[in-house]
Amino acid sequence: MALERKLFCGVALTALCFAQGAMADVTPRQVWNDLEAYLTDFGYAVTGTEVANGNDLTIQDMTFSMALPEGGGDVAMSASELRLIDRGDGSVLVRFPDVMPLDIRIDDGEEVDLGLDYSQTNMSVIVSGEPNNLVYTYTADSLEITLAELAIDGEVVPMDVASFSLQMNSVDGSSRISGQEGRDITQVMDIGSLTYDVAFSDPDGGDEAGAFRGALSGVKFAGDLFLPDNLDPEDPVAMMSSGFVMDGKFSHSGGKTQFEITEFSGTTNGASSTNGGFIGVSMGPDGVTYDLGGTGVSFNLSGPEIPLPVSAAMEEASFNVTMPLMAADVEQDFGLGIKLAGFTTADMLWGLFDPGQILPRDPATVALDITGKAKLFFDLIDDKAMMEIAMSDALPGELISLALNGLTVSAVGAELTGNGAFTFDNTDLETFNGIPRPIGQVNLNVAGANTLIDNLIRMGLLAEEDAMGARFVLSMFTVPGQGADENVSTIEFNEQGHILANGQRLQ
Repeated sequence: MALERKLFCGVALTALCFAQGAMADVTPRQVWNDLEAYLTDFGYAVTGTEVANGNDLTIQDMTFSMALPEGGGDVAMSASELRLIDRGDGSVLVRFPDVMPLDIRIDDGEEVDLGLDYSQTNMSVIVSGEPNNLVYTYTADSLEITLAELAIDGEVVPMDVASFSLQMNSVDGSSRISGQEGRDITQVMDIGSLTYDVAFSDPDGGDEAGAFRGALSGVKFAGDLFLPDNLDPEDPVAMMSSGFVMDGKFSHSGGKTQFEITEFSGTTNGASSTNGGFIGVSMGPDGVTYDLGGTGVSFNLSGPEIPLPVSAAMEEASFNVTMPLMAADVEQDFGLGIKLAGFTTADMLWGLFDPGQILPRDPATVALDITGKAKLFFDLIDDKAMMEIAMSDALPGELISLALNGLTVSAVGAELTGNGAFTFDNTDLETFNGIPRPIGQVNLNVAGANTLIDNLIRMGLLAEEDAMGARFVLSMFTVPGQGADENVSTIEFNEQGHILANGQRLQ
């Protein structure tokens, strides 16, 4: 979980830069005191010179820095001047410099030093509310991060070799921070548009080069975060046990990406677009859930090593996974979902293997929905414990139940659907060679299988003798359904350890 902890530190720093979600009060002094305490509690070392001017307060040469977990490097941000201005109405205006340097050092086999400039245009941050219940309201014409310097193992990479920029326009949002024991943070943010541009080339003057450009519109974020006191990102077990909870979702109303990758053989070009999409993450003592998806997805690819240009589209693409993280005596939920719906590709590609247009070219769909319950014996976020398990024969947990809520594979005129449910006897690891003995059944429905076999024979892709074997296997595991060219099957695992297909014993 080292990568997750590094990402967690990066997310926290990004939230601080863009949302300014830190503790504050209704006076400049309280704003700074709580900001400093927040950063210190999170593990940052904070320095700066305080200069008072009446009720206002200025922090000159402010820096905050933190070492990344497991000696993986460090991160530091500085501001030449941070101004906290009493607005005279119980609120505080926070002003940041137009440009703030952000230095990141990553040591993972080779040392990479990144110098970034975080800049803003017409950014305003106003803190209001009451003690232990503060609201940050912020707006900005633009926020941008650009690569200012890059060095690898001490060797500076010329700026014409590598470049990076990320810009957000028309930004507004708010953060509410409350609580005395730990911090409850609720954030919402709207971004009119987001663009990014990354380019690199071979510093030795070779042929290798690449460029990635993209844009998103209508970007929104909404999330809740609970930070326990004495937070230690390097100890995720203690962090989760203390009640750390994160739940957030990014969404957008449309996006596009273009890229070019140049090698000795030539340049490969690609482009993608989507009508909308989202990424959701939820994490806490009860487990973690990742949920992402998009609609109206299209993709184009061409290059010297690709015989024909590739063009494809999907009406919907989504993925989600839920899994427990912490050991518990009770059963915990897990799940996996995948959906690729309405997949189509260009007739030119179809023509490569089906020039006679024998196969139906209806949009294809692949969908899977699995849920279940399990018990964990060890914390999955405890690197030491997981290493010990990997070096031994111990099992990390028990599989209690599994449900196939839905299965759909539909393409070239045939369709497979299914559902089912199983429980598992973890006292019996012998019947199925180390796998807990399942008890339950899965129900399958196959439509159009024989027609597909006939079409493959007509196309010359399947020999008659191979087709006979396929039909024989189909007859062994299925029985005729109600419709034409429809077969159904019920595969059962009973309490005696037998496997039955439609009542006929297979094992």
